[in-house]
Amino acid sequence: MKRVSKPSEGKRADRRLARNRKALLDATELLIARKGFAALTVDEITAAADLAKGTFYNYFKDKEAIAREAAMVARDEFEARVSAAHSGLEDPAERYVTGMAVYFRAAADEHDRVSVAVKM
Repeated sequence: MKRVSKPSEGKRADRRLARNRKALLDATELLIARKGFAALTVDEITAAADLAKGTFYNYFKDKEAIAREAAMVARDEFEARVSAAHSGLEDPAERYVTGMAVYFRAAADEHDRVSVAVKM
């Protein structure tokens, strides 16, 4: 009898890879927000992500590469939020005010992410 695999079985490795990458990016975001980029080390990132140092290098070349990625992720997310908020708005002043409101709401709710986007 042929075994039928569940849809999630074949993707376990992919989910693990995505989880590890996200853990590293989240740790980087938190650490940059708290202590800045210059003082940040790969050892601190991996400790905060609870992953081995070798795992870090499976995903990123160095701390500059992960910092760029973390900043890009944050900026892309903010851009998507602003674009969604601008949907249907034609007046430039209204678009400006709406964009600023989205940014300030994000700054209040997600300080670490905004900090990375601004600092990097």
